[in-house]
Amino acid sequence: MFVELLHLISQFLGYEFSRVEIAKEVYAPKGHAVIESDQEIIRRGLADMFLGKIAIPMDVKSFPVTQDAVREQDALRQALLKWVSGEATVGVEIKTGGMREPP
Repeated sequence: MFVELLHLISQFLGYEFSRVEIAKEVYAPKGHAVIESDQEIIRRGLADMFLGKIAIPMDVKSFPVTQDAVREQDALRQALLKWVSGEATVGVEIKTGGMREPP
């Protein structure tokens, strides 16, 4: 019925399409071309991803954190800055005895 409708419309508009030409998709609306193009882009992209040619871009926006973690991170950063600049030293404790010989 669709082919018949298109054939009648084409005749009315003065085109000489046969029913066979219309049925074999000689006539294709612009929207169909857009859909086919989008599907081809998706198909190729997925194939390339599965073949390892491309990767899905990832951008981490945030991590769940607690205020305690933020304070600890800041304290560690401050201590490292003091140590690197020479304002502080790293404490070392030497224990004698109790050391075992390797087997």
